[in-house]
Amino acid sequence: MKKIVMLIVVFTCMIGCDSRNEARVHEFKDICIKMGADKSHEFEVSIERFKQLDSKKQEEVLESARGELLEHNKRTAMADLKIICTAVEQSILCGKKVKTVADLVGSDNFLKKLPRDPWGNEYRLRLDECKNDAGLPTVKVVCAGPDGRFGTNDDIHF
Repeated sequence: MKKIVMLIVVFTCMIGCDSRNEARVHEFKDICIKMGADKSHEFEVSIERFKQLDSKKQEEVLESARGELLEHNKRTAMADLKIICTAVEQSILCGKKVKTVADLVGSDNFLKKLPRDPWGNEYRLRLDECKNDAGLPTVKVVCAGPDGRFGTNDDIHF
């Protein structure tokens, strides 16, 4: 009886270790895909190398990959903010009323579809009454950032 209990405990531990390992592998793959690395011919080789690492090294690699993904997402959001800001300015120059990012979308507008930030949230516009040097309203486009909430420290502004 003790041997069976011992085997069950060992087996359960092994399954737990495997499931944590699989979770790390899945997260690593997901990060690579989000950063576009899955298009590289070395993607599968990287995944196999990751699988061969011990759990401590996998955690170190994941921590670094999470940081890289965060920076990648911030750069992507900033590029989107610049595009949206340009679309707002062009729309205003064409005499269109713009109050939200959704006002920029459509066949006769500057954006074909409503953009979402890398975390899946909508961008917001702020148009100030103050005019810039060109006489246009000052435009500020905001991304809620990783936490998905506006008005927090991780917001990205342009």
